[in-house]
Amino acid sequence: MSDPRLEIRLATGADADFIRGGSARLAENSRLDWLPEEATDRFAAAGCESAVEAIGRHDQIVLIAETAGERLGFLHAYLDISAFTRESVGYISTVVVTAEAAGRGAGRLLIEKAEQWVRDHGCELITLEVFAENRTARAVYERLGYQEQTLKLARRL
Repeated sequence: MSDPRLEIRLATGADADFIRGGSARLAENSRLDWLPEEATDRFAAAGCESAVEAIGRHDQIVLIAETAGERLGFLHAYLDISAFTRESVGYISTVVVTAEAAGRGAGRLLIEKAEQWVRDHGCELITLEVFAENRTARAVYERLGYQEQTLKLARRL
């Protein structure tokens, strides 16, 4: 059940430190046993930095979930081209919700607001990627109607 006081707003420059601070949480939810932690840390930091750099751009959106002035999470999305249909689509690049906010509806509301932004830009499809082992996020996405499109496999040599 979501917190009725939960609000979603556009990120501003004042949110940059909060967004960058989400890299530890993103890395924590992206860990794979066979991938070095440094690689995951770099991935997470780069994702958060990309979100900061996207603040205020017309072709991208960065959203903040908050309640009573407390930031609970953020989302970064942008417009892309489908490799399959060549149509313009939305792509959710990064979603981070604080550990304290998990299960309070912040992630769902961030995604719903991003979906509306994508619709407003004339797109009929939105995509995202999630680590296969992130069962919590996968369950949220499945409840929201997301379906598997591809499965990317890796093998350490």
